[in-house]
Amino acid sequence: MNSEQGLTLGFDQGVPNVEYILIVCGKNMHGESFAYEVKSTTEVPKGSAEYERYMGEWTVTSTASSTTWADYDQHPVSFDIKIEPFRVDSIYNVYGWGVTKFTDVYPMKMYFEDGKLTAWTGAHHGSVIYYGYPYTDGINYNIALNSFMQAEDGSYNVYMASGEKVGEAEYAEGGFEMQGVTSKDYPDIKCVGFDFCLSMGGQGWSKIFIAPEVVRPELVIKNGDETYAPYIIGPFKFTRKSTTEATTSRTISLNKKLLERNECLPVKLMVDKKAIESEPVASGIYKIGR
Repeated sequence: MNSEQGLTLGFDQGVPNVEYILIVCGKNMHGESFAYEVKSTTEVPKGSAEYERYMGEWTVTSTASSTTWADYDQHPVSFDIKIEPFRVDSIYNVYGWGVTKFTDVYPMKMYFEDGKLTAWTGAHHGSVIYYGYPYTDGINYNIALNSFMQAEDGSYNVYMASGEKVGEAEYAEGGFEMQGVTSKDYPDIKCVGFDFCLSMGGQGWSKIFIAPEVVRPELVIKNGDETYAPYIIGPFKFTRKSTTEATTSRTISLNKKLLERNECLPVKLMVDKKAIESEPVASGIYKIGR
C-alpha cells in the first residue's frame, strides 16, 4: 500500500439493502494500522417497462447441439434460466445459461440494447465468470463465454474473438427467439451458438473446450463408457415459465447462504486499477473438443 501504485480492492458482488464493512489491516515500520470503511447499498430502482419485461424465469431450448461423437443425433437441449437486474436499463444477471454447472452460481451478463436482449463475448463484457478452474490435465482454466460457428462441411467450431455480439432477441409476449449475429470483423463468420467453455492461452498456444466433467449430469452425452459435452446451437427459443415459486433474487439467496456459512464474498485484488488476470486466449477458430 505504501507505493506509487497503491492498492485497489474491487467489489462488484453487492446486493440491495445490505451494509458492507471493509477492514484492511496493514503492517509497516511503525507497527499495525487499520483502515475501516462502511458503505450501504440501496434498493434496486425499477427499470423501464421494456427492460423489466425480459426479467423472470425462462426455459431456453436450442435448435440443435453438437459434439465430437460422429453418430450423435444433434438433438435440441433445454435448460432453465433466471434473468435478474444488474445495472437497471443496461445489464442483466442471467443464472443457469448453457450446459455447464458454473452459471448456477456465477451468472452470465446479458445486455439491454435498443429494446433487445443481447449477449456478448469479451472480458470487458463480463464474459469470464470464473478464473483459474483446476482441470485434470494440470492446467487452470478460465470459464469464459465463447461462440460457435458452422464450417462449410457442416461441422461446428469454436470461434474466439476479443469481444463481439453473439446473440440478440426482440421481446414477444410469452416467448421469443435469440438469433445469432454475424461477426463485425469477419462477415463470412456467423455465430450459431454460444456457451461457457474452459479457456486458456499462453505464448503461442490456446485451448478452448467443454469438459463432460463440468456439464450438468442430465445433459452429459453417453456412448457406452465414453462421455461427451454438448455444444448448443441456436437460434435459442425462450419460453416464459409459469411458476408459483417465490421470485426471490438468486443473487440475494446465494449471498445469504454464504453469510449463513460464515464465508466471505469474493474480492478482486487490483494493482494500478488493472485486475490481475491470466494471458488471454488468442482470437481464432478452434475445433470442438470433448
